[in-house]
Amino acid sequence: MNVAKDLDGDLGRAAACEVRRLYGDLEVDALAERMGVAVETSDRDGGYGTVVVFADYTPRPPRIRLYRRAIEVLDGHLAGYPDRDRLPEGTRPLFLAHELFHHWEALHPGSRRSREQSEHAAGSFAMTLLGLTRHPEQLDRLARGAFQS
Repeated sequence: MNVAKDLDGDLGRAAACEVRRLYGDLEVDALAERMGVAVETSDRDGGYGTVVVFADYTPRPPRIRLYRRAIEVLDGHLAGYPDRDRLPEGTRPLFLAHELFHHWEALHPGSRRSREQSEHAAGSFAMTLLGLTRHPEQLDRLARGAFQS
C-alpha cells in the first residue's frame, strides 16, 4: 500500500472514531438518524452502462439512497468473502457506513480529497465502524464477478 492510501485510510479510521465518540456505539442506521441523514432504499437501478451503483449520498438535504437490487445481487456472492461472518445482514450496513463518511466529509470541508482518496477513506471508515478485518475494496472483485454472470 502506498503512503497516500495509508493517509486516506487514517482519515477514514479517525473519522469513524470521532463519530463513535460523538454518537456512541450505535448501529449504522441509528448513526445515520443521529447524524441527520435520511436513508431510503430504492428498487431503481442506480447504475448506468456497465457501472453498478450500490448507494449514493446527496448533501442537500442529507440523504443516502441504497439500491436494493444491486446489493442483493452482491450479497448472493459473499460466500467466499473473508469478512462474511461480520456482515450477518449482508452488505447493506457496509454501503450505508461508506456513504456516512461522505456526509462526515461534507461537514468537514477541509478534509475533502480527490474522488479516489475519498472513496478509500470511506472504505476505511466503514471498515472501522463495522469492525471488519479487511478493507471493503476487496468486494470490488466479488462485485465484478457477480454482475458479469
